[in-house]
Amino acid sequence: MKYLLLSICSVFIFCSAYAQTENEKAIEEILEFRRGLDSDYQDPKESPLGEKNIANFTGHRFFPIDLGLRVWAKAE
Repeated sequence: MKYLLLSICSVFIFCSAYAQTENEKAIEEILEFRRGLDSDYQDPKESPLGEKNIANFTGHRFFPIDLGLRVWAKAE
């Protein structure tokens, strides 16, 4: 019984650590995308903004990241 309880706890800890790692990876990917988008908007060659607007552009105002709102889909 003691080994069963220890095994269950070990699996739970491993799964929790894996989920946290996946969440951290997802957050970093989102932040990387946001930084790239801001960088593109500040680059005169890539930006859809006019010259005057590029000078005033300080970055997009994104909603806070909420991983609970992710949608998992498979494209066919």
